[in-house]
Amino acid sequence: KEIEDSVNEIRIMASFTSPFIIRFYEAFIENKKLGIVTEYARLGDLAHLIERRKKQGKPLKEDVIWCYFLQILKGLENLHSKGVIHRDLKSANILISAPDIVKIGDLGISTILETKQLTRTQIGTPLYLAPEIWKRRPYNHKCDMWSLGILLYEMMTFSYPFIGSDAQDLANRVCLGKFILPSRRYSNDLITIVRRLLQVNPLLRPSVKDLLNLQCVQQKMAIVDALIEKDIGVPNEKLLSTIRVPGNL
Repeated sequence: KEIEDSVNEIRIMASFTSPFIIRFYEAFIENKKLGIVTEYARLGDLAHLIERRKKQGKPLKEDVIWCYFLQILKGLENLHSKGVIHRDLKSANILISAPDIVKIGDLGISTILETKQLTRTQIGTPLYLAPEIWKRRPYNHKCDMWSLGILLYEMMTFSYPFIGSDAQDLANRVCLGKFILPSRRYSNDLITIVRRLLQVNPLLRPSVKDLLNLQCVQQKMAIVDALIEKDIGVPNEKLLSTIRVPGNL
């Protein structure tokens, strides 16, 4: 099962050359172990950045949050446009290549959704799981949008909107959907996006396209356009077909 998951990750990673997704270079088997060579994110991940800033008492500036948020949004646009949902979007999987460049990583539990297909597998990191997954109901790409809302909230507050004493308590709080909005330190635009993303009903949750069509998002998109010039990538037209693992590695 682990080998299958790893090969799935290779296939998905190798299918994308987006500047907003960690790039795949090659894979190899050595001593019955699978090695995957990817782009190096020299500044670590967003979770560690948030932890350092929290200890220092230094909130992220709004411009920085917008910069990171828009890149993650563009990365999700690439994934969702090919029918891929990440299913484990969290700060530890947002890798920092440069002070102003972040990329989505760890596609190990991503899944491919056929048109309008819904999946039921319960997988991901509890604090970021969407209500429909906790309820073991069918879900689609909107579960990534919930996780994006949690991630945006985390960047704004260095905490989570839903915290429980155990898994069941957390599930109850998430499914109830009541949380305290971030501080007024940030603009109404950011706070409104958080509120829209953390809708318990996935039908009310915006898609990537919905967010990209928002005027406030379009006005900020020049930030991302400037970054692409530093790190150009052209998405492939389609996902690679399944990579088959030989019985004898």
